[in-house]
Amino acid sequence: MNKIYVLLSLSLALVVLLTACGGSAAPASYQMTLIDFGFQPNSLTVPAGKSISMTLVNKGSVTHNWTLMSKTVTPPFGPKDQPNVIISKTVDAGKTVTFTFTTPVKPGDYEIICTEPGHLEAGMQATLKVTS
Repeated sequence: MNKIYVLLSLSLALVVLLTACGGSAAPASYQMTLIDFGFQPNSLTVPAGKSISMTLVNKGSVTHNWTLMSKTVTPPFGPKDQPNVIISKTVDAGKTVTFTFTTPVKPGDYEIICTEPGHLEAGMQATLKVTS
């Protein structure tokens, strides 16, 4: 009988320990809708240096992408801008894409653009506000 209590006590202690040390919390979730030719909302505020889950919903009639830049782009987007791309995801018309990434560690405003030809020129840009 004492063995059962000892085993139960050890099992309970192990469960408590594993729960306390267990997985980290799920990343915060954000969503942007891509339309012809803009982002809704056109600004998101996120914490610096944190893993977040981003869902992109393309309600436009053409393919769009969500490209986060480390520097502001002077249109048109081109090879000169490639070194400043932090992350880029393409979403076909009528589709949804969800991905996880780590936000920039430096607080500030970061430009989000669509790099499809002519889309930035048509005003398809938004802001990712990174806060400390």
